Amino acid sequence: MSSPEEQPTKKVRLNSGGSISSNDVIINNKASSEGKMAREVDVGITEFIDPTIPGFSGVIKQRFSDFLVYEIDNSGNIVHLTDFNLPEVKSTNNFNARAIETLKDELVKKELSDEQIFQEMRTLLDEETSFQVQNLLNGQNEFVDTMVEKDKEKRTAIHQFFKNYFGNKLNTETKDGTIRISMHTNETRKDRRAISVQKITANRIKAERLLGINQKSRGMKLGNFEYVKDPLKLGDLGGNHFVITLKNIQVGNEEIITKAMDSLQSHGFINYFGMQRFGTSSIPTFHIGRSLLQNNWEEAIDLIMKPRPGDRQDLQIARQHWIENHDPKKALELFPKKCIAETYILNYFTKTGQIKDYAGAFATIPRNLRLMYVHAYQSYVWNSIVSERIRIYGCDAPIVGDLVIIDEDPNANINDDDLIDDSVIVNTDDKKEIKVKILTEEDLKNYSIFDVVLPLPGYSVVYPNNVIFEKYKELMWKDRLDPREMRRSNKDFSLSGSYRKLMGKPSDLSWKFFKYDDSNVSLALTDIDLLDGKSEPESLTVFAAERAVAINAVLQASKVCQKVFKQLVNSETITKKDKSPVTVADFSAQAVVNTILYHSFPNDPIIGEEDTKDLRCESGKELRAKILSLTNSVLDDPLDETTLLDAIDRGSYPGGSQGRMWTLDPIDGTKGFLRGEQFAVCLALLVDGKVKLGVMGCPNLPVDSKVPEGEKGCLFVAEKGQGAFQRKFSSTEETKIQMANISSVLDASFCESVEAAHSSHGDAAKIASLLGITKSPIRMDSQCKYCSVARGDADIYLRLPTRDDYEENIWDHASGFLLVQEAGGIVSDIYSKPLDFSLGRTLKSNKGVVVSYSKISSQVIEAVQKVLLKK
Repeated sequence: MSSPEEQPTKKVRLNSGGSISSNDVIINNKASSEGKMAREVDVGITEFIDPTIPGFSGVIKQRFSDFLVYEIDNSGNIVHLTDFNLPEVKSTNNFNARAIETLKDELVKKELSDEQIFQEMRTLLDEETSFQVQNLLNGQNEFVDTMVEKDKEKRTAIHQFFKNYFGNKLNTETKDGTIRISMHTNETRKDRRAISVQKITANRIKAERLLGINQKSRGMKLGNFEYVKDPLKLGDLGGNHFVITLKNIQVGNEEIITKAMDSLQSHGFINYFGMQRFGTSSIPTFHIGRSLLQNNWEEAIDLIMKPRPGDRQDLQIARQHWIENHDPKKALELFPKKCIAETYILNYFTKTGQIKDYAGAFATIPRNLRLMYVHAYQSYVWNSIVSERIRIYGCDAPIVGDLVIIDEDPNANINDDDLIDDSVIVNTDDKKEIKVKILTEEDLKNYSIFDVVLPLPGYSVVYPNNVIFEKYKELMWKDRLDPREMRRSNKDFSLSGSYRKLMGKPSDLSWKFFKYDDSNVSLALTDIDLLDGKSEPESLTVFAAERAVAINAVLQASKVCQKVFKQLVNSETITKKDKSPVTVADFSAQAVVNTILYHSFPNDPIIGEEDTKDLRCESGKELRAKILSLTNSVLDDPLDETTLLDAIDRGSYPGGSQGRMWTLDPIDGTKGFLRGEQFAVCLALLVDGKVKLGVMGCPNLPVDSKVPEGEKGCLFVAEKGQGAFQRKFSSTEETKIQMANISSVLDASFCESVEAAHSSHGDAAKIASLLGITKSPIRMDSQCKYCSVARGDADIYLRLPTRDDYEENIWDHASGFLLVQEAGGIVSDIYSKPLDFSLGRTLKSNKGVVVSYSKISSQVIEAVQKVLLKK
């Protein structure tokens, strides 16, 4: 199940074509050929069913529960988990309990050397799995997954072999085991970032034993038990039912979305391979696959190992070290262990000393990963040809020369993501070869566009008998490849090909709109939720979507600030005109917030504090690299340097009285930040010059002011007319806050800036004396003062003008202004005029800021005016 810390993995743009993919044109990246992030157009995705319907943006899979997958059985029933009851065993003749719990001892344990043990293992397992087990025992792998062996005698021999020789390390029941032997089969492998409900069969295991796994496992529940005679196999699945939550849809797009969904329902979608097939870096996986098919091993290794824009700093260092030194041992220490391909390559170079043996190094990479590269190239070709087919002939009907399937065998090799892992395309060698028909004029009336298939290039497929085959040849000849000559001496890269349907159409499609205010709340209930008696959340307020996006943006920016504070050194600061330091965190936080806002509300301008004028200079190169690495550490879709700078400069809007706009102070209180004291990330939404939403993150503010050394990290949220709320960084639970209900100004306390330059401490002391207030003031930096007043830690906050020509920036007050108002306070200038946020980037018509509880506001204003008039 998902946790509150889960963050979105994919940003998507949807058109009526229905294609859903990560890293779409919402992010204005350059083409991968220029060393930037790969885009959809780079992998052949260019066409739409109806290009007249505008696109819309959203976030998919922010939580696991945003993507629910339910199997449909062959009877058309959606599979659900409804109980944990144990089945009744009616006859012991059918199920021998002892046979279920024990294995036949067909191997006699021998005293063998390690080399003899591994030689014997290679007679039972393929070379790749044997190699993986050796790496496991050497500490290089955390586990080994083996495929289910269908032959019973061999399966028993494998189990007994591991039991004999590795019994002290063997655990076949839980994920904690050193070696995991697959004990079950299921029809499909589901999406890794989803909650799926599917049938599985477990061989020779009691239901009680499986039920016990529920107590140990995290993220998995087993139920609806029954004993069956036969295991599941391919063909036992009738399809999948999806419940998809697309978050951060921009308000006002309902009509566009309805048109797109109507088109999807009526006309279907182009069945493109999505971006997950090609990776998200600036070097797509199909580039590596192309080199492999060209037998250019050196280039393939170089593409895997070379530096690339957008990598985290540790990866940049590791890649650069390898390119400059070609020292595999040191590079192996630098690369993170999750860099699987790189680690295997460097391991080989280190052990053999042969850093020019590129083919040998590549052969050590796990087989599924090796296959992924060449399959990505097949997918790239397929996508590109699909786009050509639709560009030339449209997507309404089949044409002469198109291909359709005439073999209905469920084991036939139609390439369908429901039948295979996300990253693996099954070759026709592994399945019964499929039969296709080349359509003639007479055939056209018998088939629809949804019957048409196109081949993934291979030596065992039939190609369309029309101009589309010429397009295959033209495209692949540019890569010095021939679609008809796909056999290779290396069996892994000898591609027989397969087929995939050109178009798809969902059945039983429905949709609804839902307003929410917390991106961490599940909007669709899982089967476990229903078993726990949970009810569906209700749709919320006018700015619910904006509220959720703003909360996420501020939380991510706050994480950036916390990371930087741990690493901060003096060389990481530059100076602005007002002499306050601007840190790496300032730029990174602005880039993070602006990027997140742009994904959800691309038409909303932003009034931000920072710009990149100095950062774009040559002298800013090192600083840019640090900012890029830090920014990408919290974003799911990494930026490159160009998009980073553009994101920061997206905060250059001049402001005004018309339309929607956001104000952002990425770090309010930079001196407090540098001292390790109070600072805030401040974000507000203005509509026609009025503040409608304010969100502030205060990473160092105690959750409870009465326990100053206790937990720190608070988020404050206010929506116009909905009240003010506080929550911990570590929780999604919100608590409503209000100012202290004091009856006399004598009971009030002040909150003021640490820096006297921001507001005269002397004037504040005179005002307190005039009001008869004797309590010592609370001093802190940043808009955290607004937060402290709003939750009742103090009752008055003054920001008095220190010179006549000074104008307050609107980002320094917008979110705090609304927070205090919603908590029961009044915010005005020293003349009792409401703050006016509609006149540009500053409060041009206001002098100073006075914040106080409503019941004492008039007394405070009177005292302020008396003191200032004397000056």
